[in-house]
Amino acid sequence: MTERKSCSPKVNGSSAFRKIAQRRDSDTSVTESSAAESDDITGLSNAGSSYLNRLSDIRDSLNSVEHRDSMKKFALRSLETVSEMKVLSNCFERKMSGQDNAVTKEFSVNKLKFHRLELVGRDKEKTLLKERLLSQSQNAGVQDRSAHMIGHRELIMISGVSGSGKSALAQTLEDHLNQKKMGVLVHGKFDLQAAEEPYSTIISACHDLGVKILKLAHGNDTESNERAKKNTESYRKIQDKLRGELVGMELEMLVHAVPIWGDILMEKVELHADPQRHTVSNAEVRPPDEVTSSSKDPMGQTQEMLESAFRKFFRVISFFFAPLVLVLDDLQWSDIRTLELLKLLVSDTTNPHLMVVGCYRSDEVEETHSLAQVIRDLKHDSQKIGLTITELHIGNLTPTDSNQIVMTLLNIDNQTKTRELSDLCHQRTMGNPFFFLMYVEMLNQDGLLIFNLGTFCWEWDISRIKAATAATANVVDLMTSKFLKQSKELVHLLKLACCLGNIFTGSVLFLVWAMSPDVIMPNDEGTSKDELFHQLLEESIEEKFLERIDEGLRWTHDKVQEAAMLLEPQENFAARKYKVGQTLYTCLDGEDLEQYLFCIVNLLNDGSTSASTELAELNLRAAKKAKIYNAVSLQSVYSEFGIANLPNDCWTSCKNLALELHTIRAEAASSMGEFPTMEQYCNVVFSQKNCSILDKIPCYKVWIHKFARHGNYHEALKLEVKVLGKLGCRLPHRKIPQALAAISTLLQFKRKLKKITPTAPELQKMPLMTDSVHKNAMSLLASLMLHAYMDQNSMLWLLGTFRMVHLTLEHGLADESQLAFSSAGIMIMHALGDWEIGKQYATLALNMYDKLEERSPRSSTMCCSHGVAIVWLRPMQSQLRWMMEGYKIGMQFGDIEWSLGNITIYAEMGLLSGLQLRGLSHDIRIYLSQFERISTNLGYSRRLRLYWQTAMNLMGESENTTILCGSAISEDCLLEEASTVSGKFSSLLKSFLCVLQSFLCVHFGDHEKGAVLALKRGNNVYEELPGMPIAMVDPFLRAVSLYAMARKTKKFKYRRHAYRATKTVKVWLQKGNPNAYHQLEFLNAERAALSKSQDTYELYSKAARLAVRGGWIHDAALASERHAEYMLEQNDKDGAAVKLAEAIERYGTWGAMKKVTQLQEMYSDIL
Repeated sequence: MTERKSCSPKVNGSSAFRKIAQRRDSDTSVTESSAAESDDITGLSNAGSSYLNRLSDIRDSLNSVEHRDSMKKFALRSLETVSEMKVLSNCFERKMSGQDNAVTKEFSVNKLKFHRLELVGRDKEKTLLKERLLSQSQNAGVQDRSAHMIGHRELIMISGVSGSGKSALAQTLEDHLNQKKMGVLVHGKFDLQAAEEPYSTIISACHDLGVKILKLAHGNDTESNERAKKNTESYRKIQDKLRGELVGMELEMLVHAVPIWGDILMEKVELHADPQRHTVSNAEVRPPDEVTSSSKDPMGQTQEMLESAFRKFFRVISFFFAPLVLVLDDLQWSDIRTLELLKLLVSDTTNPHLMVVGCYRSDEVEETHSLAQVIRDLKHDSQKIGLTITELHIGNLTPTDSNQIVMTLLNIDNQTKTRELSDLCHQRTMGNPFFFLMYVEMLNQDGLLIFNLGTFCWEWDISRIKAATAATANVVDLMTSKFLKQSKELVHLLKLACCLGNIFTGSVLFLVWAMSPDVIMPNDEGTSKDELFHQLLEESIEEKFLERIDEGLRWTHDKVQEAAMLLEPQENFAARKYKVGQTLYTCLDGEDLEQYLFCIVNLLNDGSTSASTELAELNLRAAKKAKIYNAVSLQSVYSEFGIANLPNDCWTSCKNLALELHTIRAEAASSMGEFPTMEQYCNVVFSQKNCSILDKIPCYKVWIHKFARHGNYHEALKLEVKVLGKLGCRLPHRKIPQALAAISTLLQFKRKLKKITPTAPELQKMPLMTDSVHKNAMSLLASLMLHAYMDQNSMLWLLGTFRMVHLTLEHGLADESQLAFSSAGIMIMHALGDWEIGKQYATLALNMYDKLEERSPRSSTMCCSHGVAIVWLRPMQSQLRWMMEGYKIGMQFGDIEWSLGNITIYAEMGLLSGLQLRGLSHDIRIYLSQFERISTNLGYSRRLRLYWQTAMNLMGESENTTILCGSAISEDCLLEEASTVSGKFSSLLKSFLCVLQSFLCVHFGDHEKGAVLALKRGNNVYEELPGMPIAMVDPFLRAVSLYAMARKTKKFKYRRHAYRATKTVKVWLQKGNPNAYHQLEFLNAERAALSKSQDTYELYSKAARLAVRGGWIHDAALASERHAEYMLEQNDKDGAAVKLAEAIERYGTWGAMKKVTQLQEMYSDIL
């Protein structure tokens, strides 16, 4: 490879696009020969006379009375003719005076009228598209909060063969938008040469949007001051809104994916301790490989982060440009990541302003194609997600349509006159619209369809056309023949252009052309390279090979690009691509190089003939970028090619490069499920004697991740213990030694607890951990903690937690110290019973945030500290906002699992603490649809569905009351699923299900079933789910049903167990749990009711007041209901009616309409 130059040659390509290009000289120019000039002048004189006579006839016709009624019909054509006469007259005078030698170039009358051509034969389809657009536009002004209620979000899929006019049909929507002066249409197109590049069409559309939005800021000279001010204001609002939504790594990922948005969102948003507060600085955005270099997950979760960024991006932009019509072309080539993102965008019920139009080739999409599967999935879910799907299939033109096109192109109104010509063109092209137009243009260029300047008419000879042309097999052959008729200079430019893909900038094309040694300069020494380039570029646009789009260029059709790629043999084309790749790599820097990285590496890989360390490094860079987008197939290809370019002595001459390439190749193989390949590359690393254990840890993590993906946590733990031992952090391998070591560690920790626990000021003075061995040990211990929890190995979980705390106290703070201290806080609170010290550890974990550089562990820290520890010492509802912040931060930094953990506990707290049911149900539905697509964690997903179904039972959206069976989940299916799975997953789900069943039994008054459940589980829930919010309400729920049954049956067993549950609540209140105040008063009232104490009335009322004061509206309703039942037992119907009315009002406020109906029907005689 060519060595990269420190000073790139200055390219004037971008400035050239601001110039007005000069049209090339006509091929019909006059020669220097005086005889030829005389003949040319004579011919021009005759043509001029003929035109003047024709003009006189037309004027007489226009002035005559009998033709006055037809003036409108001929007005446009006549005015055009008059214009042509003036041009001809001026041209004739210049010709006679020798001032100009161009004659027919300035005419339009002798040109095919492509500019007048509208979409023919698609009237029904255009009408349907307009109707769907009007339906979509009804969402204007809808906020995302109420968007889930809108049922006319639109997805339109247009299918047809290549060249049938799918894109042109979709583009008609822009005309409707312009007429209504609303919304905006953006276009994204796949590139055949870059079909594997992830999100390419979405990125193309986002770039298109960026260009349009930058125009708001820059404006133009024709705008009024008021309009310019309004546009600038809109631009600022878009900036502010996007900066508010896209923070942290989401913003960085979007800017790297779509560089033009770096010009719009120039500042970088940094998070601080308070998630609500952020500052904006001019700090440079990090390269994408640095963005994720500190990720703890070897597979990375940046795909979810980028998709989340795209989702928020389109939600914000579509609100400002409603409706936003996103046209995605050539979806048959789409990669799986783009299709998944497409599903996510159209399934986003919080974005009512986005309308997606997808175009694909019907003959290339079979039933097994991934696009067909996506369409089927969306159809299945369309009603649930409020999506209207419209499918349009367009075929070839009819003979009548073909004739209408010929009439328009030739400016002829007589159908009969053009019928024979159009029928021949139709037969030759089978009515394919694009093929048809190219064929007619070919006839014109080959002199088979000519405009006679003497007769002022188009002329053709059918027999001559039949003899000169044949039924061309396809449009590629037609375009290839057209290319061969062009100049060598133009063909050379097009050969270079087809190396750059479907869309490229003029400056890049100029760069590769200007640096090419094969550039053919004209004999005219006065013509510069810049001028020649623009002449050739204008010629390529005039010949309809290329077309301009905003600030770039693209091929007019993928078939044109395909034909250009066939202009030279494959081996020559490969060599040309290598030279183009060298040029781009040598001359591009910074963002430009990053933007074209995949293109450059592909060009170099396709044309390289020998191994190169520099090419290996470039492939590693491309593999890292592919990893960010989770494009594992590209990651695999680039890393494989990089390895192939390593020298034989790579493990000594370039060890780090070889190590990174083998590791990233192993990661890709694991992600694709190619585990033998993964093991092969890992073993190559493990076998290197000159590689230390620190060098090999990334490959060990890949192997550990493989075990975890298969749920084989036991093997993952064995490998983690083994590697930790090599790092000097030894842990027992077997369970009995692990238990003994855990007990010993716990007792030692308890004795030294107050002594070793740092204060907040001491924490701020602690240094950061710098030793690589200790940092890697902390990372592996964090992984071990999670896998030990999933494997129900509480001893190893405890050992891992306290070993991390010890390393932190001895060697300084690491990123994982946050999780270590929050986990230690949970253990100290719920295993050692010291709530104050436990809370102190949880708080210290939160306070580490500002001290550490790595922000991603924040989500896990908030989940553990606020959701499992601090919530026991603070009102439950006060922790809801921290759970939501933990979710947001997790999504921003790609920490999907902990983000899901936060939102699951948010739903749990919201349901148990009396959050309004309808809003909670809506939130759960939204988050479920998001997480079930991007996460495989069944535990969190099933829990969310349990909470959702509980809310639906209470709201009356299910036929059941105490049975969790409905549209969200079925408890029978859940139990069957749990019975087939061993480990923590099974036992945890059963515990959550049991408590939620008791929750419904208490509120629907089925205390008999509730008591059975209470006796069955005893106090096991707190032991099974230490620190979980649901464990906090379990004793209360058990006690309510047990007291109710004791009052009803007088059996002592119910009373005994109710007393035990009440004692647990009392102990928690004494330890400082504010959520237990109203619970204990409620249970005291139930106990007083057993003995019919005189204090019963007051105790129930006090419990209701405390519940209302704490926000526990459902418990206040329950207290009023139980109070009313006791009053009825005392024959106090009037008092009972008052309390029942209170209960109904409070249940209604909560949103439990099924419970309201139950009470109204049950007590209709006294209400």
